[in-house]
Amino acid sequence: MFHDRIKKAEAVWPGEDFGPFWDARKTYLPAHLRLEDNPHDVGVKPEKQNHYRLTGQVIAMDCDWPCFRNDYRQNKSAKTAAAQY
Repeated sequence: MFHDRIKKAEAVWPGEDFGPFWDARKTYLPAHLRLEDNPHDVGVKPEKQNHYRLTGQVIAMDCDWPCFRNDYRQNKSAKTAAAQY
């Protein structure tokens, strides 16, 4: 969500330096949680929110703790593959 807010602020105030916000994200967030480093991530969308709501599985938590494996990525890959045919 913060990614989207920085992008929106950059559009509203062109020429302003938002580098400190991007730098903070790079310093304090792991790469798998940074939307700017995951171009195929849909971002804050109902698709991801509904996965949690319907399954109780927290997306990307398995990147830090394998015991929290979830099927979001697997379902996403299957949907992407099906859409190609």
